[in-house]
Amino acid sequence: LKQHCHVCVIDPTSFHVAMGKLPKLAAAKSKNEDSTGEGQIVSITSPKNARRASQESEVGRTLKAMLKRGGSMQSLLSLGSRRSNRSGSSGGFAGARLPSTAQTVAGVAACILVTWVGSVSVLLMMVALRYGGPVVDLARERYVMAAAERVGSEAAQVLGAADAARQVVDYAVQRQLYFEPEDYDGVRLALEPVFAARKPLRAVDMTFDTRNVSITLRRVVGAGIDRLLVQSDSEDCFEKLGRFGCLDGAPFREMSWFQIGLKLPGGQEADNSTGPPMSFQWNEGPGFVPHVEGALVQSARAVAWSPAHSLIFRSVFPGSRGNLSVIARAVVEVTEVASENRLDDKETLGDLGAIYVCDASGTLISTLMPGQKALIESPSGVAHFRSMWELSGWAAKVGKQYFEEARQSGTSSFQAGNVHVAIRAVRGNHHFFVVTASQRNAF
Repeated sequence: LKQHCHVCVIDPTSFHVAMGKLPKLAAAKSKNEDSTGEGQIVSITSPKNARRASQESEVGRTLKAMLKRGGSMQSLLSLGSRRSNRSGSSGGFAGARLPSTAQTVAGVAACILVTWVGSVSVLLMMVALRYGGPVVDLARERYVMAAAERVGSEAAQVLGAADAARQVVDYAVQRQLYFEPEDYDGVRLALEPVFAARKPLRAVDMTFDTRNVSITLRRVVGAGIDRLLVQSDSEDCFEKLGRFGCLDGAPFREMSWFQIGLKLPGGQEADNSTGPPMSFQWNEGPGFVPHVEGALVQSARAVAWSPAHSLIFRSVFPGSRGNLSVIARAVVEVTEVASENRLDDKETLGDLGAIYVCDASGTLISTLMPGQKALIESPSGVAHFRSMWELSGWAAKVGKQYFEEARQSGTSSFQAGNVHVAIRAVRGNHHFFVVTASQRNAF
């Protein structure tokens, strides 16, 4: 065998070894090598002749060398096959290794974690944006409504003193506890408990539609003084009421509130009732009453007068067929609404926030600073009550239409720049309103 051999096994009696295009065998250097050229076939004949022993020895050596060489060639072929696989796997995924179970679980967990972090981040940003927008507006709207309701309940108690006096007079007239216009003792006994129970009640002025007599019951105030004074302009005032019992000034019949009371329905006695009787009405605007301690303070900034409102009512004497009615007004001081710092809520409402109490025409009757209620005209120097829209800032945007809306629906609100404004009617009384303004910021 020299360079190329072919080995073939043919039958049980003989076999042929043929190998093609292999490197030279080491056994080719032996002396038995065929010197004629490339050997194609080596035949080993079955042992039936005399030369069998020598041929078996030569063939055994040849086969041993071939097997040894063949094992080396198989290693080379295996190495080439591995290289071919690596080169083929570089251009695709045919030879890629699949990830292990631990790697798969770690990848899924990482994806879930990234998704969760992203979702939470987006949610927090949305919550922050919502808190800085609609949530703040909703919270402010609720708070100003609650503050208006709180102040309105206090105002209802103060203003309720006038309605209590009206009910007492009407009850005394209808039950004939007070049936004679100049029965001073009867009217005093009827109203004295109301004055004792209702401190804001300052006076009850009475006159009659067919008699020119004026009677007033006033609370005398001062340092340590709180008593009820009954006065009249009748001819026998001094004899029946004493030296302080005579009333000086214009008769009540000549005042504007008497004309309003004269137009009120007198009930079935006067045959002019249409449905439920509404024989009372609040006056068109506020007035002044002496302050409790106004004459005693020494500060030049003290206000000696307090704002007051009056409830006008009418009650017909039974049996008079509507020909005799008492027309009266109950005067109540509204300063009590602002007592105990009820209108002071700067800490929550902000620097631009405030609370005011107004009547149906928008006139200020109760404020935290007393000077805001009055406006002095220049150059005449005449003072009058200030309207809500005569204030500066957001209050200038409060118009009559908002009070009309609050009168019909009970509440009204709007946004004035960075301030949320709410107008709420006083509970049980749509003639007075609480105006609350809150600066738009987070609590």
